[in-house]
Amino acid sequence: MTFHQRVEEAAAFAEKLPKTAAALYARDASDGDLAAAEKLPASSIGAELYELEAGRHVPPERVWSTWLCGDHLVTERREALRQFANGIDAAGRRVHRAFLASCRVLGEGVDITGERGVEAICFADTRGSQVEIVQNIGRARADRAKQLTAIDPDWNCPWPLDWQRHYAVLRDLAADEPHGVLPDIKAGVLMDGDDIGRWLQRHKKPGTWASLSAAQQERLSELGIRPAEAPSPAPTAKRATKAQQAFQRGLTALTQWVEREGQRPVPRGHSEEIAVQGEAEPVVVKLGVWVSNTRARRDKLTQEQLETLRKLGMGWA
Repeated sequence: MTFHQRVEEAAAFAEKLPKTAAALYARDASDGDLAAAEKLPASSIGAELYELEAGRHVPPERVWSTWLCGDHLVTERREALRQFANGIDAAGRRVHRAFLASCRVLGEGVDITGERGVEAICFADTRGSQVEIVQNIGRARADRAKQLTAIDPDWNCPWPLDWQRHYAVLRDLAADEPHGVLPDIKAGVLMDGDDIGRWLQRHKKPGTWASLSAAQQERLSELGIRPAEAPSPAPTAKRATKAQQAFQRGLTALTQWVEREGQRPVPRGHSEEIAVQGEAEPVVVKLGVWVSNTRARRDKLTQEQLETLRKLGMGWA
């Protein structure tokens, strides 16, 4: 959400954004550009070619934008907020990016709740009122809390919202089963457009199960979900253990990305927060860098690791 002082600036921002998105998408870097960039001499200061990222920009039709001011009717405001908060366009199609430009219209007390809510705010011009700044920042934080609470009362958890959302679907299904035990759900079973069966089967795999925190494992166990087999004992060699842990964390982060964004290339500068067993706080994985480094070292990966990467859309594996 962006905040503007003048109506014409808010309108111009929203109306020109689709053209800007189209221009960026048309100039997006290709795999060929990346391959050519790798042949360039290394930077003397260690700088990276962050501008060259295949698939960095999304198609313009997946970018949504509009603006609101005090002259809009209540019905117009309500519809714009509904689309923005749920990440959909007027036809109900899901969009990757949604921008709402506001000019002195969304005052205190206006709730913006939906599947996405407000993820971030931007002051497009200078703000002199500290009260206004605090209120607008507080709106994003409050809406985020309402968004999580609407999905599940247990919203204040250290793992990603996407994980909690899938777990909540399974918990609701288990509530209708004898003794609250979930039956086996095969891949391909959809709930609200998500392949809940595929998500469940993946979490039964020993590697994925081992990457979950104790609290996550406990929640799944209460639904009768168990790993397919006991995790293999940790190797004694410290170097091998660290390498395996690093690969598993990267794989977990990549899985989260694919679940949320589909098989779209990961920008090099992108990072993911993942829950790691034994860690009190989420662990940040520099996913874009991990994918690039893993691709460069693919000759050293095992066949099992390569197969797992291929299933997640890594064609180079």
